[in-house]
Formats: sequence, structure tokens, C-alpha cells
Amino acid sequence: MVVFDGHEYLTEEEKRLSQDRKREKYWKKWGPYVAERQWATVREDYSPDGDAWSHFSHEHSRSRAYRWGEDGISGVCDTHGFQNIAFAFWNEEDDFLKERLFGLSNPQGNHGEGVKEAHFHVDNTPHSYMKFLYKYPQKKFPYEDLLAENARRGKADNEYQIIDTGVFDEDRYWDIFIETAKESDDPDELLFRVTAWNRGPDPAPIHIVPHMWFRNTWAWGREPEDKKPSLGIHGENQVKSKHHSLGERFLSMSPSPGVGASGEDVLPKMIGLFGGNSNWRGPIWLCVNFLLVESLQRFFLFYGHEFQVECPTGSGDYMHLGHVSEEIQHRLQHLMTRNDDGRRSINDGNDLLDFDPHWRDYLWFYEFFDGDSGRGLGATHQCGWTGLMARMIHDTGTNCRLPHTPRTPSVGMAHYFDDVFTRNTGRRGSVHSIRGIRRSSTARSIDARSDFDNDINGDDSLGNSTHDLERERETAEADQHMHQYINSQLERFRDDKGGATDSQHDEYEATP
Repeated sequence: MVVFDGHEYLTEEEKRLSQDRKREKYWKKWGPYVAERQWATVREDYSPDGDAWSHFSHEHSRSRAYRWGEDGISGVCDTHGFQNIAFAFWNEEDDFLKERLFGLSNPQGNHGEGVKEAHFHVDNTPHSYMKFLYKYPQKKFPYEDLLAENARRGKADNEYQIIDTGVFDEDRYWDIFIETAKESDDPDELLFRVTAWNRGPDPAPIHIVPHMWFRNTWAWGREPEDKKPSLGIHGENQVKSKHHSLGERFLSMSPSPGVGASGEDVLPKMIGLFGGNSNWRGPIWLCVNFLLVESLQRFFLFYGHEFQVECPTGSGDYMHLGHVSEEIQHRLQHLMTRNDDGRRSINDGNDLLDFDPHWRDYLWFYEFFDGDSGRGLGATHQCGWTGLMARMIHDTGTNCRLPHTPRTPSVGMAHYFDDVFTRNTGRRGSVHSIRGIRRSSTARSIDARSDFDNDINGDDSLGNSTHDLERERETAEADQHMHQYINSQLERFRDDKGGATDSQHDEYEATP
């Protein structure tokens, strides 16, 4: 909390904690309350001799139900532990799923009980956001080795940890980040994101298995039969749950994104290029996008700067329709530009087309492009629609910059075109050139767009030292130029006479 001029200003976290205390919003109803290890605990001990350690072993935990709690990796549940959500993994080497953390009981460890895993709680704002890191070996998990070696060692010896087994050698493991967030308007709405990084030198398989279940509270004779919860499939990639206290809830799972250049893209396998989820999806057609761009420009002509939409959806960033049309054109141009590795998306990783000096500067014209990878599809050199890219380069190529998403410094340093441009703040252009733009053959600044945010992934150290007033002037000048250009180009659509002869009409704007 900050006190300034007699007023108290709360941080966002303090506001949430205050809302929770006042029960305006129940931020702590769902949290990381699932145990990391419920087996071999006193609460689950029903042995006649009170030996909790051996009564409920790790081997039993895969087939026996708990009564007083549950365990899981990065598990989340309600404050009563009724409904649980966690993640399991499989590397295609282990004999069973990795559903919970492995550890030793008190008699098994040379220094007593302990977890023999590599897991870290990275962040938690109770409990609007949580982040968990689990390092999962790509080799078979050394269960037997950990048991045998720790049993062999005495109290004077060091503990035998998982990093001592060699299972992480050569970086052959997965860094799995599990993030949990809550909707600001409805803390009961939980959002999960799992990101798995292959730290090893070779591609490796991994299966990520989200699972939801109820703690068994109905088998002990204290709840009537009609209060028994239920789970059932509810459409594709969705599970519906019903609980007498929590009500109806839905677990919706999104397909995994592609794994990048080092591995196989899993997205087309799950939902396909032509549909498979609740939204229409398909390839990228230049003609369709060109018509969309023209429509947005016409709407911008009438609505102007005041009407803004969120772009991309869910980003929280708003822009007017002129900028949206420009954003689409920039993304389309990036289908054909080189990335940091010198590859073009349309070539689909073909070394000959990407690197051979006799091939790399010549672009293939495709009928359409893959919506996930950008690779060229369909007929080549037979459909002239791809030639519309030249019009987009003519209109926006001089200020083409990386798309607003993703904002990554590496993408920002990519070479967009053979001819690159930077914003010239020191001198004016000629009367025939665009003001403030000069041609350069050596560098492109990610600040070439005066309205591009200097803050890249939260790192504002990349910003330049241009004075704020100068940047405001540049921004206003660039926006005014674009506004005037769009007006001049689109005014003809409002004029029945066209203001020009047929020979002066652009072929893409000619009326039938």
C-alpha cells in the first residue's frame, strides 16, 4: 500500500486480498491445496499396528482411494478438497503415468522421508496466479535406483538425490511449466497453461494428461446416494462435472500448439486443417484476406479513429480498423519473410529453397497456406491471387514490422525483406518520398514503426532515448500519413464517377 497526499493506494494484489476478506470475491476458494504426497501419511493410516509408512505405499497409491485428501502434480482444489484438478505425464519409457511425486518413507531414507523429484513452486499470488515447474526425465524414472541406493547408505552419508542418478545427463529432460490463473471477474473460473520445453539435444515424446476427479466422500455412509458427484463427456474435449456443493462445472481442454522446428507439429493431428473444434479453421487464402483488408479499410473510412476493437482477441490491446487491416497485411507478408534462422515459412523447412544461393531469393506462389505453420499448399505458380502480396507490400511494406503478437525480441530482429527501411528522425525525405522514411541496406530497427511499443516482453531496456515529445510528434505524423493515405485510396469507393478513367483504375478495384 502506498500513501500519497493523504490517500491510500492499494496494489492489485492488496485489492484482491481485500475482496477476499470482505467476501466480495472468493479468491482463495480454489488454490494449491492438493497434497504433493498423500500416501504414507498418518491421515490415511488404518493399519492395526499404526505403521503408516508401510500401510499405504507409493505402489498402492495408483490403485487405492484416499479418504482425507488427494495428491497430484501442481494440483488445485477447492478449500474442502472435493474437486481436484492436476496433471499427469508420460515419457513412453516409464511403466505407469507420472501422476504424483515420488519419495521415500521414513524407513527407506537414510535421513528419513523425502521427495526425490525436481519440482519448484515458482510463483503464487494467493491465489489469482500460480506457477509450478516440474523437471521430468526423458529416460525411465529411476524408482528402483533411488530406493536401493538410499537403503544402502547410512546416516553419515549424503542423501542420494535424483540429480545423482544421471537421469538428467546431457540435459535429456523436460522443463514443464504449469500455470494457473483466475478470471478477474469470476475467480471460480480457472485457466491452465502447460508449457513443456525439451532441454535435450534430440526430439523426445511426452504426453500431457490433465485430469479432474472428486475425493471419495460418498463411500463411508455419511452422505446420501443422491449427493454422489458425477463426471461425463460433454462434447469434444470437454468434461462436465456435477457436485451437490460446487454445482455444475466444465473442464475444457484446448489442443496443444505445435512443438516448433525441432519436432513434429501435433496440432493438425488433433483438430485438422479444416475444422475439428468449435470454430471454423482452415488455410490462409490471400484472396479472402485481401477482401477482408479492403472491407476493414472502407469501414475505417467511415468510423475513423474513434471506433476501436480488440486485436488480437483476448490480448487487451485495442486499435482502430485501419491498424487492424495493416496488422493483417503485415502478418501475411511475414509468410514470405526470413526468420532469424534464414528460413521462410512458405518453404516448410526445405534447405534448398531456404539456403541455396541459386534458390533462396525466389519465392513460390501457392494457392493457399497452412494456417499453423505458414507452409505453402495447393497449386504453385498457377493461381495469381498470391500476387496480391505485391499490393500489400506497396501499401504497407515500408513500415512492416513484427505482428503485435507474439512480441518476441528474436522475431523483431528478423530480416523482413531484401530492402529494409528505418525511420529517419534527423532529416526530411524528398517531396516524392514518404516523410520520415529512408532506405537502409544494413539494419532494421524494431522501432521503425513509431507507434510500436518499446516494451518487449516486459523488458523496457530495449527502448530508445528519443524524447517523449519527439515520439509523440512522430506518432501523430505517422498516423496522419496513414489516415490521409487510406482516405485518398478509399475515397474512390464512395465516388460513383471514380474520378479517373478506366485506364487509371487499379485492376483490383475495377468495377465490373
